[in-house]
Amino acid sequence: MGADYSGEYYVGVFIDDEFEVSETNEDDNAVYFTPTISVYVGIEDEPNVYLNCLNQNYPNPITDMTSITYSIKNSSNVVLNIYNINGKLVQTIVNESKLPSSYTVKWNASNLPAGIYVYQLKTNEYSDMKRCVVVK
Repeated sequence: MGADYSGEYYVGVFIDDEFEVSETNEDDNAVYFTPTISVYVGIEDEPNVYLNCLNQNYPNPITDMTSITYSIKNSSNVVLNIYNINGKLVQTIVNESKLPSSYTVKWNASNLPAGIYVYQLKTNEYSDMKRCVVVK
């Protein structure tokens, strides 16, 4: 009974630059070498698997623009909000349905006063928060 598989296959053949002595013949003063050959066969299973993840923004501290990268595992409504240190909503950056993937959004903080801010990612099954610092 064979397995049902729909992923991608790959094959690699590598010839190392090292050789092994395979035979010596003292009658004709000959030495025979065999190259080392490696063959790799594999299956790439589900090449685009994403995890729910919110990454730290870059750069941090922020003077004007920063990038926030996140990924979602399943299709979901995604909300990415920015809050000040007092918990007041400052801005909603993302509020839409997204497919499983990795995303990067740019956030312009140049019009905000210096301070500590929190950004929060919420999906149907995941929530996480990170802190960032705006400097002037």
